[in-house]
Amino acid sequence: MIRTTSLSSPQSQENGPPIGPIGSVGRRRFISGAATGIVALLAPGVATQAYSSTPRRGGTLRQAVGSGTTSDTLDPNQIESSFTTQAGFQLRNNLTEIAPDNSVRPELAESWETSRDATTWIFRLRKGVEFHNGKTLNSTDVVNSFSYYRDKSNGSMRHDLLQHINSIEEDGSDIVKFTLNRPDPDFSTVVTDPRFPVLPIIDPTEDDCCKRTTETGVGTGPYQLKSFEPGVIMHTTRNPNYWKDDAAYFDEIQTISILDPSARENALLAGEVDIVYPIGAKSSSILGRSNTSTVLESGGRNYISIPMNANIPPFDNINVRRALKHSIDRNEVIDRVFRGYAFTGNDHPISKAYRFFSEDVEQNQFDTDKSRFFLNKAGHNGLRVPLHVSEQGAEGAENIAILYQDSARRAGIEIDLVREPSDGYWTNVWRTKPWVFSSWSGDLTELGILNRAWAPDGTWNESQWKDENFMKILNDVRTLNDFSLRKDLFNRVQAYLRDNGAIVVPVFLPFVQGVNTRLGMPTQIASNMELDGHKNSERWWFAD
Repeated sequence: MIRTTSLSSPQSQENGPPIGPIGSVGRRRFISGAATGIVALLAPGVATQAYSSTPRRGGTLRQAVGSGTTSDTLDPNQIESSFTTQAGFQLRNNLTEIAPDNSVRPELAESWETSRDATTWIFRLRKGVEFHNGKTLNSTDVVNSFSYYRDKSNGSMRHDLLQHINSIEEDGSDIVKFTLNRPDPDFSTVVTDPRFPVLPIIDPTEDDCCKRTTETGVGTGPYQLKSFEPGVIMHTTRNPNYWKDDAAYFDEIQTISILDPSARENALLAGEVDIVYPIGAKSSSILGRSNTSTVLESGGRNYISIPMNANIPPFDNINVRRALKHSIDRNEVIDRVFRGYAFTGNDHPISKAYRFFSEDVEQNQFDTDKSRFFLNKAGHNGLRVPLHVSEQGAEGAENIAILYQDSARRAGIEIDLVREPSDGYWTNVWRTKPWVFSSWSGDLTELGILNRAWAPDGTWNESQWKDENFMKILNDVRTLNDFSLRKDLFNRVQAYLRDNGAIVVPVFLPFVQGVNTRLGMPTQIASNMELDGHKNSERWWFAD
């Protein structure tokens, strides 16, 4: 066995993470508004602020999020927004968690081992951890919890991540063995998902014991449930027996759903709340000028996508695709559309917030000479192509398209903008028209987003691009369990998609939050999801 008590990984979006394009039918929108403010543009996972570096206990944290519905529940299976993700991580813990540096580290599991082929995973539980009701954590709780999440009939939104589990076995009271029917080198990351916490078993003889437990909110987490009004407010109090000594600094937390952006941001300015997420471009500068609030940005995985149908001319020609990738001025898009609050995309979905992001893959630059070179190589002296545009496809799509049209014209490419209605966009335009806009929020792992949106056999292969060489590299990544070998393969994935893929990725979008200047936090915060990976409830504090 290979012992892996911590997998290095530098790594949010309305939930963590969603399972399809942002704004697509049946899914919430996850891209926050672009923003400006006084906080410098951050590398993923790094927070710059002048707050106290010494945690202190006390006070009631009030945070307002732009999500929540009256149908929200405390069932982890139904987590799909910031509101319910906050509920999950305040009340419960997972086997592993994403650390502030975006690595995977032990949580309820004190260590884990995996076989060389990544089909067997053994987790050793911490001893002496108690649930809110006084019950001691044991392996039976883990087995029953994951059995509950694997059962599609229980309404799990990410049961697909667990369908390769053949069996879950107890080995005494503190060891759990997962046997998979295929290699999964990312399984220790998969179990960090907020939908997979460990629940206590009240009565193992009851078929619905997990379901009944979810309704109580009982977990091992840093806070205990005081009250919960779906889609309105959740009130929690510090767990006096929390097993982490250096965490959970607030006495109480109120998580409030405020859907109206202006009302949410005005609440922060008025001192009625301490945190708001998300914030928009217009209000961020106002928050930044305030004496009591500031803007906090953390790197993320959301990206704008401009997919071409690789089966339809002229996009079936690799050199046409390369010409189009070099004809967009990404820096102009960042400055003029997102006011500096975006990261440069490189025509693949792996941002700096992932552990296998490669600094070594050269950036595709705006270069009219290169664009003309590739056009000539494709047999074109010039090119005229339609681009179907709608704000439903991606926030800022209209403005991005206008800038793209202007920069491409300088390379001899005429882009005709076809404005599409929002209604029916995901049915009638996306994956139907040859060149469109979409937006994605990434996934738990690099493989997650690659498998869904880029792989030839992916569920949402939006460019419908199929390439045998890419598929071979991807299959190797799916099965290898050696970190250095996987890193090398992911480098190849990024370079290959940059040069050969059929999607233009101009930018990645960060998470932008408004915070009260009284708040203290670590110098490094997680960027896998907003709000320090939704762990702000146990990692932040009041500095005064």
